[in-house]
Amino acid sequence: MNTNIKSSSRYILALLTTVVAVGIAEVSAQLSPMGTGYFQNPYLFNPARAGMEGGTTLNLGIRATANTMPGAPRNQAFTAEHGFGRSGIGLVLDNTSVGSVRHTGGSLGYAYHLPLAADHQLHFGLSATLSRSRLDMTKVNATGYDPVLAAYNERGARLDANFGLAYTFSELCVEFAMGDLIRNIEKDERQLVNNPLFFSAVSYTLPVGDGSGSMALTPKVCYRGARGTGNILDVGLDFRFAERFRVLGLYHTSENASFGFGARLGNLQLLGMYSLETSSLSRYAGNAFEVGLGWRIGN
Repeated sequence: MNTNIKSSSRYILALLTTVVAVGIAEVSAQLSPMGTGYFQNPYLFNPARAGMEGGTTLNLGIRATANTMPGAPRNQAFTAEHGFGRSGIGLVLDNTSVGSVRHTGGSLGYAYHLPLAADHQLHFGLSATLSRSRLDMTKVNATGYDPVLAAYNERGARLDANFGLAYTFSELCVEFAMGDLIRNIEKDERQLVNNPLFFSAVSYTLPVGDGSGSMALTPKVCYRGARGTGNILDVGLDFRFAERFRVLGLYHTSENASFGFGARLGNLQLLGMYSLETSSLSRYAGNAFEVGLGWRIGN
């Protein structure tokens, strides 16, 4: 009798731990996405930005929380994009781990940049995505074979698609993107909770000082949504000096903020960010540090 009770308790504890870890992974990804996507690497949020600047650009972002609790969230993202003529292609690889849950994914995208008039362009982007979530059974506090946990790992990779639009005129950029198109069209509420629905943004770059272009200020307003968690407004400023240094800050209506400092050394861009985590997740995730590295090849 006691043995059965202990076994059931362990099973319930393992299951609850898994559910909480999956939930934190999904909510954290929505409430606090990679900060490099706002200014340094916008292709991370919108497939229409692939190759917009021409040449080849590589970006790597690494994010970890200051929380020393075992299994605290960790994220890594790599993007590569190349622009040629009116076209652009891109690759995104991402890896997120929270507790015993690990989510990996990748996407291949194509963008077309259509000139409309002088300084006016319309950009279209579409990417195919493949992702999978798995449990590290060595980190799950369970004994014996658990059919529920085993079934979670037996799920195959999920194929989906992302779509993006952008309009640029001189220093103005207006954009809109939708992720996980197939899953959102299916409207399966069991899968769509905390699932990103859309990302939209407006930014404008202003010259500062004598107008020589040595200093620039870019205000940016983003509005993004996810099913089940409500929409979030991001308001940010990016100040660049002589294309050598940058200081940026963002406030999010999810009750957190992000700050960053970056430097450019030749074709290499460095960005360090610190995010104050939303209060509802701070006890689990904590504040986060993020490092972004960018490498530009060609024009």
